Amino acid sequence: MVEIYKLLEGANDVEITPCPEDRWDQTRQWDARSLNLFRNESAMTAKQLNARITFAKGAAQASLSRPAVEWLVYTANLTTLMNQLNEKVA
Repeated sequence: MVEIYKLLEGANDVEITPCPEDRWDQTRQWDARSLNLFRNESAMTAKQLNARITFAKGAAQASLSRPAVEWLVYTANLTTLMNQLNEKVA
């Protein structure tokens, strides 16, 4: 496994395909600002805060670099995103 991660040189290896539109509520706001995606918004640019989430579906396994995992744990706030995803689609 260590050799594989070295060969990836920090890249993330994730299999995804477009997500069917009936899987998520398109009437909701899905931009980073509305989702409170960043714990420290003052460190982000307007472009980052206004970026819309692009939905995809994929495999259950993924190879993530340490910086990607650290970003998910220390920078991102996924609470609002997860709550919206868990609501039933109308």
